[in-house]
Amino acid sequence: MADLKNHEVYKNDRFEVLTDEGFKDFKGIIIGNNTDKLILTFEQNIKLVCTSKHKITLTDKTFRFAKDLITGDSIYSGVKLISKEQITNNEPVYELLEVKDTHRYFVNDILSQQCLLIDEAAFIPPEFMNDFWESVFPVISSSKKSKIFMLSTPNGVGNLFYNIYTESLDNSNGWHNERVDWWEVPGRDEKWRDMTAKALGSVDAFSQEYGNCIAGSSILDVKIDERSVNISIKDLYDLYKKQATLHTKS
Repeated sequence: MADLKNHEVYKNDRFEVLTDEGFKDFKGIIIGNNTDKLILTFEQNIKLVCTSKHKITLTDKTFRFAKDLITGDSIYSGVKLISKEQITNNEPVYELLEVKDTHRYFVNDILSQQCLLIDEAAFIPPEFMNDFWESVFPVISSSKKSKIFMLSTPNGVGNLFYNIYTESLDNSNGWHNERVDWWEVPGRDEKWRDMTAKALGSVDAFSQEYGNCIAGSSILDVKIDERSVNISIKDLYDLYKKQATLHTKS
């Protein structure tokens, strides 16, 4: 997701979602904003609107980010990608939290994989980042299989990203760290550096991007009281919105 200024997390204790291992419990739904999306069109007229870093399961159960799929790629459902279109709109994006055991679930008959990916974490204002972290981290970290990826370029000291990274250097917080300098990436030289800096406009420019999210119209197969039903993730979210709110920041 892209915007911590407006996010909501709702706890689930009623529904199960269809996975490649049958129906499984999941702990909740998170909703946020990301204006940049992709429309993926597969064979058999299967479509999915998602963010660029939504994780799509391939035939061998490895995953690929939506942005990295190319025409002809075969996904777990056995269909191939026909086209990929970039769109921009203000519709919110959604993601299920902590699907039990498998961390995968079907949406529009497409097997998706879960993780929480926080991009440019050091640049997110602490008043938003800290509230978000306090609401989401306990849910994700409660499972030994869940994964959180936090990525960022440096932005001084004292922010959550800096604290987590520095504490990881002596293995005192359980996080694994990897540092990649710009010159280590193939094809990047001083010319690339200068052009990129100029394109950004200033050294303070940054982007905030959260992946692994899908549009509200995406259909889930869920089970409640032993009944299997099809429901959009937005409608499922609306059901929870009427009930107890685990956390809201707006």
